Amino acid sequence: MNALRALFAAAILASSGPDAMAFDAASTAPTVVVDGMTAHKAHAPVGARIEVTFQAQFGAGFRWVLSSEPAPLTLLEESSKPLPQEKPGTTGGPEQQIFAFRADAPGKAVLVFDYRRPWLKDQPARKTRRIKIEIAPSD
Repeated sequence: MNALRALFAAAILASSGPDAMAFDAASTAPTVVVDGMTAHKAHAPVGARIEVTFQAQFGAGFRWVLSSEPAPLTLLEESSKPLPQEKPGTTGGPEQQIFAFRADAPGKAVLVFDYRRPWLKDQPARKTRRIKIEIAPSD
């Protein structure tokens, strides 16, 4: 029965193309969640998904912007979701901003994030956060 399941899974992956196989392989890697508001460093193995989260106030025009080269990490996506409000139904509530990376190789990365209004490029960031990520070889 296990051989039949393996054959069936291989047939599905082969018909889905190489992107599906990469996605399935990556889905078994651990996810490391880092609170960007308080953390200064984090550790992860090669292949891990690393999610750095921040609280932001999009209604005021501010957002966190990655301002450094993330190698040996690859930025996979940036997303956001609303956070619970003190007064539900008010405009411009807090959001959680999420930066997702993949650890591609052993080494160290220093991620620098600036909290700014992106269209005001000549103004300094309101806040800056630096997070050191150490990537260990996978077992």
